[in-house]
Amino acid sequence: MALPPHELDLVFEDIDTIDQKISVAIEEAKRSYTEQEGSIKESPGLAGPTPAQAARMAFIESLKG
Repeated sequence: MALPPHELDLVFEDIDTIDQKISVAIEEAKRSYTEQEGSIKESPGLAGPTPAQAARMAFIESLKG
């Protein structure tokens, strides 16, 4: 069964660098989580993503390059 193209397909094109790309993406996700968590603590009424959502967005954006 063929799948439709996905924007993250390019991440897997160069399989030899996938470990490095994922490691960088994880670090970006951790950084984003911590930053968003701090922003929420400083301004409890802050509208925006949860720390987990911010981490997910940073992880995906990092992988997309």
